[in-house]
Amino acid sequence: MALPPGADLADEGLSVERSSAVRRALGGFQERVLAGDLSADEAAAEIVSVVGEFGLQPVEPPPLPEKIGIDDLGVVCWMAVLPPG
Repeated sequence: MALPPGADLADEGLSVERSSAVRRALGGFQERVLAGDLSADEAAAEIVSVVGEFGLQPVEPPPLPEKIGIDDLGVVCWMAVLPPG
């Protein structure tokens, strides 16, 4: 399967934060591919078009949270279970 020029941007374009307008523009591609109305190559080309149209740029992911240690843990609640009787 030959990929259209800029297809490598399609994956990046799908991974960036986007507004509701962009989500609407991208929303129908999967259904159209599954229905056979659009090939994977055509979908990639259209995704690249949406990336360009909206000027989507990769964003830096937020830093990972620090690992918690034993000192960060505490008891929130506890319960004792007694036998019936």
